Amino acid sequence: MIAVLMLLTAIGGQAQPAGYQDLMDEARSYSQQKEYEKSSECYEKAIAMLKGTEMESLIPSVRDFIAINHLHLGVAALKAKDYPKAKAFLEKAIDDAKPNSKTYYMAHSWMGQWHSVQSLNIRTTRGDYEEALRLSLEAEKCFNQAQAPDKRLREQLSRASILKELLRYEEAVALLKQIITECGTVESRRIIMGKAHFNLGSIEVEEEQYQQALQHLEQAYELCLALTTQDAKSYAYLAAGKLYAVYTQHIPDSEKAALWQQRADQLEDQVLR
Repeated sequence: MIAVLMLLTAIGGQAQPAGYQDLMDEARSYSQQKEYEKSSECYEKAIAMLKGTEMESLIPSVRDFIAINHLHLGVAALKAKDYPKAKAFLEKAIDDAKPNSKTYYMAHSWMGQWHSVQSLNIRTTRGDYEEALRLSLEAEKCFNQAQAPDKRLREQLSRASILKELLRYEEAVALLKQIITECGTVESRRIIMGKAHFNLGSIEVEEEQYQQALQHLEQAYELCLALTTQDAKSYAYLAAGKLYAVYTQHIPDSEKAALWQQRADQLEDQVLR
């Protein structure tokens, strides 16, 4: 019977196990119908057929198809907030993906998102900042593996916020300065840089370093004001509000306080509507 199952059909100059192509076609059909688990079962059967044949070298490519299915399932579970299932599928996707393939990078990126979401949830629901910090670091590692620098920079912003809550100001400041340096003049990173300047200025206000705070808060305002997104306008508004507070409470200057109050008022309708 084994000999019958392994009858070879010559296709494209290579010998394929009989039934292999049918399984591959069936697997692709299931994927198109979003029946990802059934699709993976077909791919697993196809892999079993390839073992011990001259086409065994194709196994990593077929496993990558399985990884894509697991990736789809993991993303769907993450969006549905089924976090244990999401993690399990994303781990399978990483294990099955061909190294340095698009699937490999995407799986690591979504696993980074999983860790980032868990970090935020633990911060907001349990106030466990140490665990949130650990998860944020894991997210950063995943984004590094995914070769996704912008996502890594955003995660570092989150980590800096956690460090601030833990009163680890020196570490937070060093990280924020690192983010600003890495952002450089990259246009797509202006919002990241603006947020970093805002967070840096906020820490400096708490540490009573008001002159430095003014510089960073003004940079945050200018960077964010130039952008059109609601998120950017919100940070410009917050920066203007903090500048108003500094000029009224810490470095009294009625003229500058009035200027920043006016600028905050101009943004208020855009932010709060």
